[in-house]
Amino acid sequence: MSNAARSPDHDDARAEPRARMLGWLLLGDVAVYGVIVLLFSLPLLAGWLGGMLWFWVLVFTVSWPGVAYVRLLLQARRAEPDTQEADELLVDPASVPVLAGVLREIEQGLGMRHGTQIALDGRMNASIRLVQQGRRQRRRLTIGLPVLLALDEPCCRAMLLHECAHLAREHGRWSQWFHVRLQWWRRLADIHRQNHAMFTVPLRLFLRWYVPRLWLRRLAFSRVCERMADQWAVQQGGAAAGRLHLAMAVQDRTLSNYWQTLYAGAGRQGIAAVTPYQMLLSVPQHALPVDQAQARAWLDAALAEPAAEGDTHPVLLERLQMAGVHPGQLPADWPWQWPARPAATVWLGKALPALAARLDEHWQQAAEPYWQQAADAAGARTAEYHATRRRQQIQRLNADDWFVLAVYQRGQGAAEWVDALRQGLALDARHAGLNRLLAEQTAKRGDWAAASRRWQIVLADPEAERETPLCELLACALRLTDTALATWCRSELAALYVYAESPELYPHGLGQAELAKVRNDLDLLLRSANAVWLFRQSEDAAAPEWLLLIKAWDDWLLRTVANATGQIEATRAACNRLLPEVLGKTHLKLAVDYLLPGDVRLAACVDAAKL
Repeated sequence: MSNAARSPDHDDARAEPRARMLGWLLLGDVAVYGVIVLLFSLPLLAGWLGGMLWFWVLVFTVSWPGVAYVRLLLQARRAEPDTQEADELLVDPASVPVLAGVLREIEQGLGMRHGTQIALDGRMNASIRLVQQGRRQRRRLTIGLPVLLALDEPCCRAMLLHECAHLAREHGRWSQWFHVRLQWWRRLADIHRQNHAMFTVPLRLFLRWYVPRLWLRRLAFSRVCERMADQWAVQQGGAAAGRLHLAMAVQDRTLSNYWQTLYAGAGRQGIAAVTPYQMLLSVPQHALPVDQAQARAWLDAALAEPAAEGDTHPVLLERLQMAGVHPGQLPADWPWQWPARPAATVWLGKALPALAARLDEHWQQAAEPYWQQAADAAGARTAEYHATRRRQQIQRLNADDWFVLAVYQRGQGAAEWVDALRQGLALDARHAGLNRLLAEQTAKRGDWAAASRRWQIVLADPEAERETPLCELLACALRLTDTALATWCRSELAALYVYAESPELYPHGLGQAELAKVRNDLDLLLRSANAVWLFRQSEDAAAPEWLLLIKAWDDWLLRTVANATGQIEATRAACNRLLPEVLGKTHLKLAVDYLLPGDVRLAACVDAAKL
């Protein structure tokens, strides 16, 4: 067997900066245990140098609170229970021999010993990790039943190749080390938030410097690991790796639609009668894209999404490019539908119905409070409907009232909702909610041009939710082969996720007389702060939203003292005391925020906005 088959990225065995990461982890451990040793050694040393009397005085004045502090530090090191384990079902490999055989084959290809446990859960995802069982650590593959139902065998095999590549490179062990230490640092932060004694100062200052840097390096390390696992899946799985990412992008939204529809019925039946995973064994046509155009619109929306904060996976576009797939040139058979022969029917075989039933039982227990919340929300909508009906008898309804009636009646399957829709549009032809209902109705009839016009009216409302209307409008444009409209929709989807490094802030633009009045009103604040800027948060000078940015920090030494003692910096504390008084004087409605060292908004703090 070749080296490439034994280990992912074997020729680049040091691709992850392991030595550097190990150094960062050890630095934190050395700091904490060093503080523990220091707290015990200093009183003993002082007692030995100063005589027995000083020894006992120091024991009671220093060591006693120090011992309590050390005890808290050591207690914070305890491991928290694995919460994921409570959400999954262990599966006996003998009951799913085909899945066990596929996993064994992948393990052999990676040069791993056989023995990975198999578990199922309800997520649209898969993961592999180390779990502690007594004194032993076991590998465990957890795969979501929706994944096995929505994907075919090659795609699921590519997913297993990705996950097993993590274990072959011992990424699971590193992930566990990071997880344990980040839990420890979080508990230490909770301890120091309530304890500002002087003997806690060294560790508090160290953690303030260390934890953010460890978090950033952990993210960078994990992203390298994910790229390596993706590369291995592409090398061994071929085109199936690209098909996997395409299918997951579409089926993620399918599953989201499925759960939304399921919880929408919470007011009509109890949770004991709901079996979501057994229902998934029949293809959920109501949640799937109606055609390839809608599926492509969902894919474009997923391509526009940036990496979430803290996400270690590459963005979808990067993963597709790594697999050799160009989003603009998709194969004709790209997997936007559920396969006729999903992996679940082959890999789980006769055990599939029983496993789905076990997942349903587990879901009913875990989801009961959420189901009750959905039922309460449905009850509130029903009460609002009946209140609107009573009000209809004594006064004329407006467009918002007709929207309430239409939504409720459509949810109940009553034909009267169409009349409520017509009545509301007669009062306000550009009502976003009513036009959304009409767009959905016309799309069901296949009138894509009329639906397109209605979705454009919805998007003209600046307060309307934009992602779903943009996806639906893009689907209409693809069906109508309207290239210009499709391009506009894609650019708008991308703009939804653009986070500017510096927010849009505009200098106040006040005249000399009004500016002098504002400065006079804020005089006490201007004397106490380092600097103050006044901005408009919109280009509309006629109806501005005002923002007052205050720079109120001390020099580095005083900031360090404030951090050490847990107090607010003196300059900022003075501004806090003055703000209620000065804001009561000015005629402007000001939102107030403080600038921090390194704040990206400092770039917008120009002289034209300075007070």
